[in-house]
Amino acid sequence: MKNISLYISQQPPELQGLLWKLDQMITNCSPKIEATIKFSTPFYSYYGLLCYLSVPKKKKRVELGFIRGYELADEQGVLNGEGLTMVKKLIYHSAADFNEDILLEVLQEALLLNEWHYENKKKKKVSNNNIL
Repeated sequence: MKNISLYISQQPPELQGLLWKLDQMITNCSPKIEATIKFSTPFYSYYGLLCYLSVPKKKKRVELGFIRGYELADEQGVLNGEGLTMVKKLIYHSAADFNEDILLEVLQEALLLNEWHYENKKKKKVSNNNIL
């Protein structure tokens, strides 16, 4: 968590509060969520990589990218892919863009999706071992 604190403190002051709120909401979703820095970016894992926070250079915004975003239903129509094949993002230009209910819905779906993939991978491994 210390490294994530350093990352947030190095971002533009007008985005730091939003970054803290996003970090808090992500980590509070489950005690099993692990936060680390990878590729100079905060990543959150839950049965594999779940999401990351990013402040792109020269863009005054925060991006919350979901690793399996392309598999999310996006019933709210809030996820943006911007040409990426797998990752879909929630983009915040300011704290005014932040909607806690929408974020919680997307996070819960992403958590369930990661659990589902983890369980299916485990089942495949067990069935493959039984074949041998």
